Amino acid sequence: MKNKVLFIGDLRDAGNYGAIATSEALIELINKSRTLHLNDIITYKSLYSPTPLNGQRKEKILVKFFRQKIKSIVSKVSPTFVKDFLKLVFKQKPPVGKDFIPYKFSQYDEYAKKAINGEILQYEVELIKRNEIIIINGEGNIVNGTDEFGMYRCGARYILFIAYLSKVYLKKNTCIINHTVDPQNNDAIEMIKNTYPLLDWISVRETLSKNYLIDLKIKCNLHFHADALFSYQIKNELENRDIENLIDFSKPYICIGDSSAIRGQMSKVKWNVNITFENLIKEIKQLCHQIVFIDGYSGKHKEINKVLKQTKSIQLNLQNCSYHDLAIVLGKSQLFISGRWHASILACLSSTPFILWGADSLKTKALNKLYDDFSAFFDIPTLPIHITEIAAESRRIIKDNVKIKQLMDEKLKQLINSSNSMISDFENNFNNYKS
Repeated sequence: MKNKVLFIGDLRDAGNYGAIATSEALIELINKSRTLHLNDIITYKSLYSPTPLNGQRKEKILVKFFRQKIKSIVSKVSPTFVKDFLKLVFKQKPPVGKDFIPYKFSQYDEYAKKAINGEILQYEVELIKRNEIIIINGEGNIVNGTDEFGMYRCGARYILFIAYLSKVYLKKNTCIINHTVDPQNNDAIEMIKNTYPLLDWISVRETLSKNYLIDLKIKCNLHFHADALFSYQIKNELENRDIENLIDFSKPYICIGDSSAIRGQMSKVKWNVNITFENLIKEIKQLCHQIVFIDGYSGKHKEINKVLKQTKSIQLNLQNCSYHDLAIVLGKSQLFISGRWHASILACLSSTPFILWGADSLKTKALNKLYDDFSAFFDIPTLPIHITEIAAESRRIIKDNVKIKQLMDEKLKQLINSSNSMISDFENNFNNYKS
């Protein structure tokens, strides 16, 4: 009989390429397991707001329609007004930590006892109790971010506390996998130091996070496995054939992307997005006239929309291009220039060379390291003054394309094997523990 698994961190409804693609890849890896049965799932919404005992209810179609319409109308007034208005109308202001998720490690036992007594997290406790193994998808949660109340990121606090609750109070075999660790917050570091050593398995998706945990002198069952997305197999044909009307595949093109650090939940770059990307696109157009912009903000970043219109660049995002199609597009590109972790991995799956700049954590720098720094890496805060260097690096990579692709092919084999063994390695560890 297979062991029942609760998978926490299904991010398919989070609305970005990486969240959708990686969650599907992880679920696929679990489903391929010999001894694990995916019994229950906790989704993205539960990481940020209390979940009813019977699970998250889907928003009614009419409510969703009016929410989007009102948001669209109000957004034309002023950004500040939008924020305040939406908090008032839709009560979107997040919980401040009380009665939901602790924001200091010193509160863990107090909150855990409340959970066991049925005062909070009733949904999570019920699901943990009816499964033998708890697999938590850490992904990009434990990264930089402190909110206006001085509290660390809610999603990260959720998975760290749930891991502690699961292992210490409910005695379940518990692991956190497929994640980056770069919190830049002392409260978070204290939570990690006191939680990770208790867990059965910790798997990070790049080596810089592994080194970070070692530097913190955290003794835990620590492993590295390449991101689950490396296990994905690219499809042969486009799902949306309309993309062929946007991109002339008979001619060369270069893909450019953005970064989670440009406008994140709790951070924003100081430089002018419009001017910086306009300058970058103009420079890259001297190398290749056809520019395809991979828009990680799904058309919701006004400055990016404006510059793409100004430069007559092709815009792809979740509205017109699935991650399956994105992998095909990136695979045919001469180069991918961005600060996006998962989109860059989709490029890597076809050994398309990349040039990376920073994200909301060390993750893109870590991807560069996984590929032995064959290209220069650029810090996100200083991006505007390095446009000419990015163009020069692009020129070099295109010139050395054959040599670089060979290097990438060899690395890809290793990373695919590493990714594919993520769940099976944990599975073997669990079976050895049981015996």
